[in-house]
Amino acid sequence: MRAGRINHKKKELKFLGALLLVLLVFYLLILTLRDWGFGLSYQESESMTPGWYMTYPIFSLNNLNHGDIVLFRPNPNIENLMLSRGWILPDSPMMKYLRGLPGDFVCIQNNQLWINQVLIGPVAQKDSLGRDLPHWKFCQVLKPGQYLMISTRSTHSFDGRYFGWINQDQMIAKAIKI
Repeated sequence: MRAGRINHKKKELKFLGALLLVLLVFYLLILTLRDWGFGLSYQESESMTPGWYMTYPIFSLNNLNHGDIVLFRPNPNIENLMLSRGWILPDSPMMKYLRGLPGDFVCIQNNQLWINQVLIGPVAQKDSLGRDLPHWKFCQVLKPGQYLMISTRSTHSFDGRYFGWINQDQMIAKAIKI
């Protein structure tokens, strides 16, 4: 009877060891995939459709198109403003639609955003609590490596209308709604 218990304990320990090894490999795989740009991102802001998005690497800048959903890091000044207003948590990436690509003519004129002479939407002077929003004066062609991230889903979206274009090195991944 005692030998049976010992064998049973050994089997349990082997099983638990194998399970821990599988979990460790799975965890390392997830970390590696995340570092390569694969993952899941939850969006709760009004500026995008709320819910889960699958993210994947931007393999080539030639594969970027108008309307792509992109996960990106805001520049430090904009991140600090958003943190101070409670709009994001520290180290939170942003998610918006790619609306301006290199070569596009982008212009903010009379509190309106235009891309390639098509009206995209208004540019507010104040946020919903009456605080001043950053002003971005721009009327020119986007240069290589410059991208304009916009969301027209909400009139209160804090996007490229207020912080300008992002550089390609701020891009983390493309995303798809799941």
